[in-house]
Amino acid sequence: MILGVMLTWAAATALASVSAGTTTVLKSSRGEPVFLSYELDRLFRSEQRPERPDPEARAEAARIIMTALGRRDISADDHTYLVRLVSARTGLAQADADRRVTEIVAEARKAAHLARASSVIVGFMSAAALAAGAAAACLAACARGRHRDQAISPPLRWTWRRVPSREAVQS
Repeated sequence: MILGVMLTWAAATALASVSAGTTTVLKSSRGEPVFLSYELDRLFRSEQRPERPDPEARAEAARIIMTALGRRDISADDHTYLVRLVSARTGLAQADADRRVTEIVAEARKAAHLARASSVIVGFMSAAALAAGAAAACLAACARGRHRDQAISPPLRWTWRRVPSREAVQS
C-alpha cells in the first residue's frame, strides 16, 4: 500500500510539473543537464586543453542537443553552429567535428529512446503490480467479511472450495 501511495504521489508530481510547463531536468553545477554530461565530455574532448573550461559553451551545446532529441533531426543552423563550436574548442578540423557532432547527437537520441521505452515498461509493470495488489486486497476483504458475517474463525490455509454455511452444517 505504501508503494502504491509513493508511486501515485510521484506520478502526480511529474504530471503537475509537466502541466505547469516546468522541466524536471536535473542540472549540474555548470548549468548543463546531468544526463548529457558524458555526451558533452565526449563532444568537447581534445588533446589540447583550453586554459579554463567554458561552462557556457557546454550548457549551450546541451540545450542544442536536448532540442534535437525532441525532433526528427537537428536543424541545419544548430548543427553548423555546434560543429563550429566543437571545432573551435577542440581544434578539430571541420569534417572531424561534423562527424563527432553527428555521432554524439545520434547516440544521445538512441539513449533517450531507450530511456523512454524503459519508462513505459516500468509504468506498465507498476500499474500491473498495483492492479494485482488491489485484487488481493479485494479478495482478502471479501474473505474477512464472510468470516465476520458468519462468525467463524479464518482458516489457517487458503482454499478455493466453498465453505458450507452454518445453516447447512446444522441441518
